[in-house]
Amino acid sequence: MSSLAKKNYIVKGIVLHRRNFFETDRILTVFTRERGIISCIVKGARKSTSKLAGSSELFTYGNFYFTKGKNIDILTGCKAQIFFQKKPEDLKKISEFFLLSEMIQKMMPHEVPNPELFDEMINTFKILEKKRVQGFADEFIYKALTILGYGLAFERCAKCSKIITQQGRIFLNFEVGGALCNKCFTDRDRPVTENCYKLLKYISAHDVKKYSLIRVDGKFSRELSKTIQDYLNFTYQKEMNSAAFIRHVRELQKHSGSSKI
Repeated sequence: MSSLAKKNYIVKGIVLHRRNFFETDRILTVFTRERGIISCIVKGARKSTSKLAGSSELFTYGNFYFTKGKNIDILTGCKAQIFFQKKPEDLKKISEFFLLSEMIQKMMPHEVPNPELFDEMINTFKILEKKRVQGFADEFIYKALTILGYGLAFERCAKCSKIITQQGRIFLNFEVGGALCNKCFTDRDRPVTENCYKLLKYISAHDVKKYSLIRVDGKFSRELSKTIQDYLNFTYQKEMNSAAFIRHVRELQKHSGSSKI
């Protein structure tokens, strides 16, 4: 392999974060299928004449061309396939994209490839872009946590390893890492409905193309969302910044009586 080939590389990726750098440049955080999460610089991206201005926008998905730099790699080209979320007035959808990207950046180790999680995220973005699916963003969050090794145990009691057989209310304990049998739970453990327990278990074992077909609404959707968000906060040890924004958007929508603001 030539030295030039070693210096230049192409990856499939999506822009998760950007920030301005000096007068005309940008620093991007890109989640790539082949190399995991990487940082790069886009020189002159903020100039009106820049050919890479569009490629440095948030949630741009496609093939990215890089040259290895001394301290940080340089984005030299991009063949964009999808510009996710082109409707800035849809605050709820945008806030969900921000939450998922924030969660990936903070929970996933950088520069460690994870093709399964990358494919799951892109397929999730494609579904969210096409239609509104209640509770779906939270479902992906739990699937991502599972792929990253933080999945809860559902088949057997997390304390005594006995097979879970009870119906109705199931109890979860985040600290021990799963569901508890009817002999091990206490009043301090978290009760969830059987439907919530079954869906979390289903998400663990299937990809987004399957669990996205299951419809949840009303009280069940709120229970599932609260359970997953609480588990994410427990795992990360604090709340994601985007989660608070989503709550604010939901409150605005509730008072406006509209799905869009």
